[in-house]
Amino acid sequence: MNTEPLLRHLHRQLPAALEMLREMVGINSWTENRDGVNRVGRFTASVFAPLGLDAEFVRSQHPAWGDHLVMSRNGTSGRTVGLVSHLDTVFPPEEEERNGFRWSVEGSRAFGPGTHDIKGGTVMMWLVLDALKALAPELWESLGWRLLWNSSEELLSTDFGPLCRSHLDPANAIALVFEAEGRGPGVRRLVVARKGRGTWRICVTGRGAHAGVHHARGANAITQLARTLEQVDALTDSGRELTVNIGVVRGGGGLNRVPHLAEAEGEWRAFDPAVFADCRARLLRLAGPGTVCSPMAFRPR
Repeated sequence: MNTEPLLRHLHRQLPAALEMLREMVGINSWTENRDGVNRVGRFTASVFAPLGLDAEFVRSQHPAWGDHLVMSRNGTSGRTVGLVSHLDTVFPPEEEERNGFRWSVEGSRAFGPGTHDIKGGTVMMWLVLDALKALAPELWESLGWRLLWNSSEELLSTDFGPLCRSHLDPANAIALVFEAEGRGPGVRRLVVARKGRGTWRICVTGRGAHAGVHHARGANAITQLARTLEQVDALTDSGRELTVNIGVVRGGGGLNRVPHLAEAEGEWRAFDPAVFADCRARLLRLAGPGTVCSPMAFRPR
């Protein structure tokens, strides 16, 4: 197979693709930045529109998150191909600013929020479709195209799956996800599976008290939560490809108060359904009375 025409075409389009990526990376699209996610969605729709794809913006079921994007084009054969990406990224604007996370180029490599996951994947989608339309017009015309972007992939939106199923019917020949695998330089692998993912939340109720006058009357909810989270963290088992992550911790209301409430949230992931279920059972067994208690019973006057 002669790949020279393809390589020449991709080389010609590379400057436009990099400029597209630079503009996307320049828009903060942290999942909870609804305006930023929507700006990325509309920019994405504008660059794919010249390929003859129609855009549909679908409101997320979560009112604080941005709109999902669906772009489609029918073909002559009745067969369709699905391509999946997402619009949101991980870091809030202040964290990007604090750490200098912005578009930069060093030699042959580009850096910035989303260059790898997943704005770079969206640009790759554009390069693939642009090349097919230019170099394989009969194939391009025969296939229908269904492109779907999740507005809230980083926070696991529950409505994107049904949205995909409503657009990717049995006529779909294949569906490809354009998120890179993340191996080191020079390693290229095709991703054929992802771990199953579950989320957990731990809520601890203690006994509030003034930290100076009545410290002994209190039962510190944060202390109990910390002890429990050590047990959660210990569930990670690399030998079974099980990871358990503590993602968010909240608690307390002031330095002079023994906190009466604390909570944490996180996730666990595993390939093996049995390992996944075992971790879930272990997490549930952490419920119940803790080891932190008030050394002095409170007796109101």
